[in-house]
Amino acid sequence: MDTQTDQIIEAARTLAESKGVEHLTMNAVARHAGISRATLYRRFASKEALLEQLRADGVELGTPASARQRILEAMQHRVGVQGDLNVTIEDIAQVAGVSVMSVYRSFGDRDALMATFLDQISPREGAGQRIASGKPIEEVLGYIARTAISLAERSPGLLLAAMTDSSAAASLRRLRDSNRSTRKLLSAYFKAASARGQLIEVHPNVLVSYWLAMTLAEPVFLRRLEPDAKIDIDASAKRVVSAFLAAFGATP
Repeated sequence: MDTQTDQIIEAARTLAESKGVEHLTMNAVARHAGISRATLYRRFASKEALLEQLRADGVELGTPASARQRILEAMQHRVGVQGDLNVTIEDIAQVAGVSVMSVYRSFGDRDALMATFLDQISPREGAGQRIASGKPIEEVLGYIARTAISLAERSPGLLLAAMTDSSAAASLRRLRDSNRSTRKLLSAYFKAASARGQLIEVHPNVLVSYWLAMTLAEPVFLRRLEPDAKIDIDASAKRVVSAFLAAFGATP
């Protein structure tokens, strides 16, 4: 390809990935490439011909959001459900039905993809937002409990791999960093709640340990009782919060 054709392909790729293929027009490509429409049509007789070249170059022609979502869903399947902490970019691209280049363009590299996936399933960001906005303790803890119980239900492979698989050092480090950040957030929150008189005066790390144990034990206990039953995550979260506050809430 000559330089001008390369410019056209790059302009079309940028527009397709930023706005979606449905908004990709020949006029927009010509403007973005800094050429006339006549020049564009001399190289590509139609939009379909241009799209065919993009596909040949491995460009994902779905909307950016849908491609990104499929990639994260593939991570949920391979890492969350199957517990494959050594999964490769190529594996994820195949499961997601996108090109390898689409994964790299969406997330940068494998470490960044793993970090994004772990952030997505972690309660840290949502909990931090609720804490910052002054939500009641029942709402903050309810959100964290729902997220944690959902994680235990939807990502059993990840939890098992975190305890048993020592072959994926980088992924385990990411997971542990995420867990440490969540524990740190909880510790600071429990310390502040104790200072406000909402929780009893106990070292916040002790409260964190009890909270995590109670939250993670809930789905395990229910599975023991009814192995095939669908867990009501909202009801389970309410039970955990009620039990925790009954045990550690400050007496009015």
